[in-house]
Amino acid sequence: MESLIVVHLVERRPVGTTFPRLRVAWPLHITLLPWFEVEDSRTADLLSAIERYAKSLRKFVAVVGDTENFGPGKDIPVNLIVDQQPIAKMHDDLLDLTKQHGALLSSQANALSSAAGRKYRAHITHHVVNGTVHRRFPGDKETFADITVARLFDKDGGQMCEIVKHFEFEQGGQI
Repeated sequence: MESLIVVHLVERRPVGTTFPRLRVAWPLHITLLPWFEVEDSRTADLLSAIERYAKSLRKFVAVVGDTENFGPGKDIPVNLIVDQQPIAKMHDDLLDLTKQHGALLSSQANALSSAAGRKYRAHITHHVVNGTVHRRFPGDKETFADITVARLFDKDGGQMCEIVKHFEFEQGGQI
């Protein structure tokens, strides 16, 4: 089984970049579809389907909103995206697409379909690296022109992430 995640990288990194699976190690991003698993034999077809989907989209600009605290202890600062609709639609579309290819979300807690009334809320999580806070501020603009797939793998007893592919949006598509 291959463990994958679909994100929009706010801090873009090249394909092949690896980093530990720690919240503070990730480049700033907006999760579009949380971790899911797909059979190795179906990964290539799924990635092709995600590429076709991305090509059906057109570039748009999202505005960064207010800071809220997420997590069980409400201690993880994030900035919400002001207009949730375009990103929630991508989330729901990607959820449907991956299920059509036999993918399973890694946790039922991740069943975040906004269409089902769940609480998917697009956001950018703040984190601190070497004493420096990485974040965006209310009013900042984020251009969505692509989506990125990363995979999870084990290395030296720890879990690592690798940027697998960036899928560019085509001009004139939906959203």
